[in-house]
Amino acid sequence: MKRLGSVLTALLFVGILSVSAQTNYTIQADQAFEAQLFAQAAELYKKASSKEKDRQIKEEITFRMAECYRMMGDWRKAAGYYNRTIKRRYPDPVAKLYYADMLKAQGEYDEAIVAYENYRQDAPSDPRGREGVESCKKALEWLETTSRYELENLRDFNTKENDFAPAWGDKDQTSIIFTSQREDGAGKDIDGWTDQGFMDLYETHEERKRRGGRRSRSGTEDEAPSWSVPAPLPDDINTKAHEGFASVNERGNMLFFTRCENLKNAGFLGCRIYMARKKGKTWGEPELVNINVDSLASIGHPFLLDDETMIVAADLGEEGGRDLYKLTYERRVRTWGTPENLGPQVNTVGFEGYPFVQGDYLYFTSDGHPGMGAWDIFRVKMNPDGTFGEVENMKSPINSNSDDFAIIFKGDEPEVGYMTSNRDGGHGGDDIYAVRLKPLLFALSGVVTDTKSGRTLDRVTVKLVGSDGAALETTTDKSGAYYFGADQLAEGVNYTLNFEAKDYLTKSGSVTTVGIPLSAFEETTDGFLHTLVMNKELDPIRKPIVLPKIEYDFNSAELRPEAMESLDGLVEVLEDNPNITIELRSHTDHIGSDPANQQLSQRRAQSCVDYLISKGIAEDRLIAVGMGENEPFVINESYEGPEYLKAGDRLTEAFIRRLQRDNGDEADEIARQLNRRTDFQVKSRNYVPKGQ
Repeated sequence: MKRLGSVLTALLFVGILSVSAQTNYTIQADQAFEAQLFAQAAELYKKASSKEKDRQIKEEITFRMAECYRMMGDWRKAAGYYNRTIKRRYPDPVAKLYYADMLKAQGEYDEAIVAYENYRQDAPSDPRGREGVESCKKALEWLETTSRYELENLRDFNTKENDFAPAWGDKDQTSIIFTSQREDGAGKDIDGWTDQGFMDLYETHEERKRRGGRRSRSGTEDEAPSWSVPAPLPDDINTKAHEGFASVNERGNMLFFTRCENLKNAGFLGCRIYMARKKGKTWGEPELVNINVDSLASIGHPFLLDDETMIVAADLGEEGGRDLYKLTYERRVRTWGTPENLGPQVNTVGFEGYPFVQGDYLYFTSDGHPGMGAWDIFRVKMNPDGTFGEVENMKSPINSNSDDFAIIFKGDEPEVGYMTSNRDGGHGGDDIYAVRLKPLLFALSGVVTDTKSGRTLDRVTVKLVGSDGAALETTTDKSGAYYFGADQLAEGVNYTLNFEAKDYLTKSGSVTTVGIPLSAFEETTDGFLHTLVMNKELDPIRKPIVLPKIEYDFNSAELRPEAMESLDGLVEVLEDNPNITIELRSHTDHIGSDPANQQLSQRRAQSCVDYLISKGIAEDRLIAVGMGENEPFVINESYEGPEYLKAGDRLTEAFIRRLQRDNGDEADEIARQLNRRTDFQVKSRNYVPKGQ
């Protein structure tokens, strides 16, 4: 696989120098290396190594061979030669650093951590050792917490050569202009760095839809596009030099791109940005873009925010080797002004390039921020005041242990896009991949049961209403289960449910698809699925319903806070069932005289009614009844308590005395507390408010 550095730096900052014939392989190899002809240098160093007798020179040759393969992107071979160099006690500790880098680039993170720690021992003041360790640890975390994106290799137009840096080719984003080193390029020479052809710009058009997309909520298929056979841009644009990394303005009538001149016997003249105007269906002759920079500076990777603002990559010797800058067009002098460095929040001592902006976010490539491999894709929020937020690594699967770079997105949201990677499994070297944000999918299920008996209820009508206006309905099956599928629920919606059944009180509930973390989802073929669960117990109308937690201080009718919470639940029941009236009944235990218990229970029942009225329930729907000790509690089938209380036990005074005798005072208190209860029962189901 070919390293992004080989492609990118060849395009932006590297030239090709002719090498005269030499008889000494070492001298020839050194000359090729200094000229950055790494493919040629590697072969010459192999020959030199077999001839060289001097141990020190042989060590240097081994290190240089490792450097060649590192620059060519052959991580495995580079790691092997660095390891050999280290074993031979090469004096420069940077060999240990690069060895760690190569292990990391192959995804061998645990081994890389050990190698970085070894480098830290030799160079404790160099932050790269510490940063390497941190980077590997984060990479291991990111592999476990993958993002929602999925990638697909675009075999429609990838070749065995390097194909990379996609850019939108028109205002409608239906064509892509990309860079390629394929064999039919305008330049016939071979790039001595990558051992491939020179770079040219190609264009492909969205041609038709093909099967394989996911189904949307409406049931239609979001089909992925296929692409036409890529065609090279006109000869005025593609030359014998390197051309790459394009950007089209908003109107689609101006094409900006990078050209890196290479003249024999004249050295490397650097990279510049050119612009061509649309002429009919083709591009006219390009012209050099005037930028207020030193004539020897290399500048490229243009991305237009608008017709007067551009972000570029350049080597101006500031934050690091290659940084991102903002350019502003000065109409008065018809030139682009002095580059403004985006600052240390974005730029590092490493490489930054391949900018793309969507909305408030700048996407870029870097090897200086903590990443998973040699090159990673990052994004950072651009604040209105010109400052930047925290840089975010795009994580797996967008980033890998290989080179991942040059991402673009379609439209206004980062949902569908394209990027470059040289990861394993590709078609050639650098390949272009389609990027899709897999949707968050939601389902809802539950079981409805009888509160008293615990049995499941079939034929319960379940109504679902969303804050987005959706209205759905289903019924429970024989097992009491209901289900709303992923094609019925949407992200970012609050839902209300109503459960209705004959001879049962209607109950409601709510669920939400807002703010659920990705860790709660299960990845499926269609997206990330989270199943919400809402089980519900329905109260039969014909039986009294005990209100939990309605307890009082001794001889008091004043409501406790927990009793108010329980009555709030009754308020919901009355609101869900606006046609019923209820009798609210308060019970006491057998302690005390019958008249005293009757009066106390009446006052307690009335305090509950008064509270309900204060919450907006109509007074004529409520009847307070003091039951005293006249109706002992009967243990039901769903009761969960001591084993000595069985379903059907009636807690009379005589029963409680036997219970106390056999099981002690605690049993006596439990039974009497069950009798000290408040319940309600439905009196009518045809209530009509006054005045209606």
